[in-house]
Amino acid sequence: MDHRPVTRRLALIAPLIGLFVGLFIGGLSCTFSLAEPVDAIVPPAEPPVVLATAQADPWAIALDGTTVYWTNDGMPDPTDGSVAKALKDKSRTPVTVARMQGDPGSIAVDDLYIYWTARIDGTVVRLPKAGANSLELIATNQSYPLGLVVDNDAVYWTDTDRGRILKRAKNDPSAAAQILTAGTTHPWLMAQDETNLYWTLRAGQSVMRVAKDGTSLPVVVAPALGDGWGIAVDDAFVYWRDSGTDGMGRVMRAAKNGVGTAPQQLAATTGEGPRFLALDQTSVYWTSGPNDSGMIVSAPKDGSGHPTTLAINQAGPRGLAVDDLYVYWTNFSGATVMRLTKPMPQTMALRR
Repeated sequence: MDHRPVTRRLALIAPLIGLFVGLFIGGLSCTFSLAEPVDAIVPPAEPPVVLATAQADPWAIALDGTTVYWTNDGMPDPTDGSVAKALKDKSRTPVTVARMQGDPGSIAVDDLYIYWTARIDGTVVRLPKAGANSLELIATNQSYPLGLVVDNDAVYWTDTDRGRILKRAKNDPSAAAQILTAGTTHPWLMAQDETNLYWTLRAGQSVMRVAKDGTSLPVVVAPALGDGWGIAVDDAFVYWRDSGTDGMGRVMRAAKNGVGTAPQQLAATTGEGPRFLALDQTSVYWTSGPNDSGMIVSAPKDGSGHPTTLAINQAGPRGLAVDDLYVYWTNFSGATVMRLTKPMPQTMALRR
């Protein structure tokens, strides 16, 4: 018996069924991208898990081995921002670790401390994980500090309105901060590798790099089309969110050395487009879309496949992080922090 007509009909209706189910459930992991052709089926291991609710506009997110940390903008009163945490396994109630923070932005963690920027306060702050109540100021009198990363030795951040990238040693937070570069146009979010810092320019139309030790001038890694946002790096490439005057949001990558190769576009979406990025060994993940119908999306890092939509109907997804098992994100408008089991792609061979 010839099954090819049935197979063709199933191939035509499968994406519609997947989209309908995802819209009906409202947030269930969805394997059919809303913007790109499908080349893989990703069976949902579980619907997204809500790790925290009733948060005040959760924004950035960070992970360690057991815990998820995030910043809350505190809208409509951004002076009442906060920093909170929850166990990855949801075995305890989420805890607010700092209150009355002025519009907290990026967040990072190491073995001992939680670090964040407070944009209205103009500060970079750290708090011991062990539960001490005293905040330690890494920097004050900053002008909209936003991007933030830490390594074993230092804390690095963007002083956005002054166009600066700064560094301060972790073992002596009272020492003077070192200016690694100045005069750039609105440095935004940051990423790092062992020796360099990378950042997007909100309006400067480029992705930049500078040495952590301050021994070199900043370098343009790649030109950007317009409004830069999230950024991430791996061993060979830098990845970032880009948007141009055509209204498209793009996920781009370029060689980290910034020499000899043009940027490669990995994905494009309409509307607000990608916001934050995260990487694992094979994929790039991003949050995308407006406040009432946002998505969590992934694509192969090497550009070999189409994007896959992992979750839909998310209420303003913002910060994003991944570990070996899960994808985590904040829903700014939905006041939630979410977790989703990472997909295991399976190739679907359709007979013709």
